[in-house]
Amino acid sequence: KAVIVIEEKCKSCGECIQSCPFDAMTLDSKTGKPLVCDLCGGDPACVQNCPSGAIVYGRAIENHK
Repeated sequence: KAVIVIEEKCKSCGECIQSCPFDAMTLDSKTGKPLVCDLCGGDPACVQNCPSGAIVYGRAIENHK
């Protein structure tokens, strides 16, 4: 699952950005709409490029012990 922004409904108020405790969202400087990680369409680049294998993409952390 991932957070998806439905651009037609978004009013660019910035409330989502202000409320995120992890600063994981920003506003696109061109569109004014929020940018959210979309998990690279299901194949996250952060997982592919983590040299230590510390970032995993899966259902439960127990699968990766």
